[in-house]
Formats: sequence, C-alpha cells, structure tokens
Amino acid sequence: MALADIIEPVAGDCPQVRNTAARFEGSHNFVAGYAYVRTSWVPPLNQRDFALGHERALETRYGYYMKNENVTFDPNPRLLGELIEVRPLRADDWEGLFAAASDPLIWEQHPARDRFQEDVFREFFREALETASAFVVIDRKTGKIIGSSRYFGFDPQESVVEIGWTFLARAFWGGEYNRELKRLMLDNAFRFVDRVVFVIGVTNFRSQKAIEKIGGVRCGRRDKVVPRGIVESFVYEIRRQSGDS
Repeated sequence: MALADIIEPVAGDCPQVRNTAARFEGSHNFVAGYAYVRTSWVPPLNQRDFALGHERALETRYGYYMKNENVTFDPNPRLLGELIEVRPLRADDWEGLFAAASDPLIWEQHPARDRFQEDVFREFFREALETASAFVVIDRKTGKIIGSSRYFGFDPQESVVEIGWTFLARAFWGGEYNRELKRLMLDNAFRFVDRVVFVIGVTNFRSQKAIEKIGGVRCGRRDKVVPRGIVESFVYEIRRQSGDS
C-alpha cells in the first residue's frame, strides 16, 4: 500500500498531500511520515488548508531521511518527565500557547521584545508549525501549556543540533521546570549527536546564565540580519559526555 493511499482517508482527495506523500515512497520512514500526517491533522482544517499547512512541514521533517538512510534522529519526539510533558506543537495549541507567551516580561531581554503582541506571536506560531520540530511544554499537574521549544539545524556530518526558541511562563522560571525541559531535550539529542548548541541574544543575560548553569560553554557568535536590524547572539554548546546514551 502506498503512503498516499494511507493518507487519503485522513486528508481526502487532495493532490498536494498525495504528491507530498509520493516523495516519501520507499523511504525507511514510511510509517513515520504516515504517523506525522495523522497526528498533525486537525479536523477543523479543510483539505486545502491541511495540504498547504503541512506539505512543507512533512517535507522538512522527513526529507533528510531519504538522503541519509542511516540517520534516525527524530526532531519531534514526545518526551515525558516528572513535572512536564513535551509534545509536538499542533495548530490547535494556539490559544494555550499564546496565553503563556502574552506576558511582556518574558521577552524583555529577548531580541524580539514585542513577541508578546498577538500579531507578532502569530508569525512565531506559524513558523513553529512549519518547522515540524517545535514543541509545547505542558505542566503535568494542571495539563496547561506553559511554554515551547524546538530542535533546529540537525547536521549528521557535524553531529550537532540546535535547541532554541525556548520560553516558559514566568511562574516556572529559575527552577526545576526549566532544568527538566533542558534535560529531556538534551538526553534525547545526545542519543544521536555529540554536540548541542544554543543561540542566545547578547543582552539576554537571564538565558545565558541558565545555559551556563547546566554546563553550556560560550563558543562563538552568530549575528543575523533581519528587517529591524542586526540580531547579535552568542553561541553556547554542550558536548555529550562519555557514557551518555
């Protein structure tokens, strides 16, 4: 059975979805591609919206598997800790995630200081969905979304991946929640790579200290030109220790 045939009952007679699925035909991530489409489709979306919203994400998430058959890194796993659950971001997470992000003080040291505004955060949310490697962080006590993070830039040749775009509601700052989030994501990443990098704005002293507390070492800079100017950032890295999985 073709992956497109499996998807069709979910997405309907949608050529964009079928064409995307066809590109994954024969890859060893056949089942993973199907699972992603099933779990990502939100029923209120119509077939066209589904295709346009998830075709790019499906290709982004699984396209590199077809070129690197020995790679098994999954950029969007489900991770469970004592305090939090980290699961793939979905389109219907908008309300809960924006509620967590709408506090201006979360972003006061961040290069995007206006991200608490709804129109700005909608663009952040749209981009996060398109990466297909973004998470929501859920407080297991209440079941509420309290933040987000994502993997980015997995490079099997350099054995490195980035963790970034991370934020938590202020009630969960400076303690066990942030440490558990980083531990879960690092432990998962170190199953596949030797290095994890973090790119942090030069004025984001709070995040710099948080990374240093868990062993991050500053190893360079990365400046990016954006419409509003140049975003200056430090690069930190954490290396897998011998004996880590």
